Amino acid sequence: MQDLTNNIQVLRALVASTITATTVGTLYADLQQFEQIAVAVTIETVGTADATNLLTFSVEESDSSSFASGNTAVPAIRIIGTATVINATAQATTTAKFGVVKGLKRYLRVVVTETGTASANVAALWLLGSPRRGPVA
Repeated sequence: MQDLTNNIQVLRALVASTITATTVGTLYADLQQFEQIAVAVTIETVGTADATNLLTFSVEESDSSSFASGNTAVPAIRIIGTATVINATAQATTTAKFGVVKGLKRYLRVVVTETGTASANVAALWLLGSPRRGPVA
């Protein structure tokens, strides 16, 4: 089928929580059956914030779902879009998305780095597309 619903899988990447420091997601994306990847995030700033408060989203990749060893940051050249840095003051309540060009490693996870003193409620989803076999359940 050529509709979107049967050609994507949506998975939690980061459980909704208050971020006050660097947070490494524990929910990974398994890319074995998919060719396209995007991350959707939602942010609500709580507490005090100023222009120095940034939330920077990055992605790590690994050959192992445990991420026990061999983890590497996905290089910026493989990140699609500019929504990887969110100003906690100017964009206190926002949604954003960015894509990841598939590399050679099978598993991905989201990392959020908070700079400054603000805390923010953050959640993220994996959007996996172009399945090798469809429809996707």
